Amino acid sequence: MLDTFVANVEQYIHASPWLAVLVVFAGGALTATNPCVLAMIPLTMSFVAGQGKERKTGPLWAFTFSVVFVLGLSVTYTVLGVMAALLGTLYGDVSGIWTWLVAAVCLVMGLHLLGVFSFPIPSLPFQPRTQGAVGALLMGLLFGVVSAPCA
Repeated sequence: MLDTFVANVEQYIHASPWLAVLVVFAGGALTATNPCVLAMIPLTMSFVAGQGKERKTGPLWAFTFSVVFVLGLSVTYTVLGVMAALLGTLYGDVSGIWTWLVAAVCLVMGLHLLGVFSFPIPSLPFQPRTQGAVGALLMGLLFGVVSAPCA
């Protein structure tokens, strides 16, 4: 049954364009249930809940910060999708030196965390703003980059 649907999906979408919207929504919902994205739910909830420390609290504020956070995710995914379309490759489809470079960075950082050797890790000369709508947008942009390979 699924094989028949996949084989005829183009005909179904031409017959009913709204089916494409539903299929894309279902695909996104299904993608959001993978373990990599599920691990980010507590981080997202703690960020949104933490916004109420010095500000008004309530469902409307939480909803507002959540919408801005999702806007940041959407911007990241859109930019990555446009870049992939312009380059003609899928995001994450890298080869050659980049694979070895990322592996080397992971190995060096792992050895640093194990205490095999130590080196100073530079910090930012300023404290990024993580409060309010700007903070929610920046967190959404960052989470989009972090979760893109999993989604």
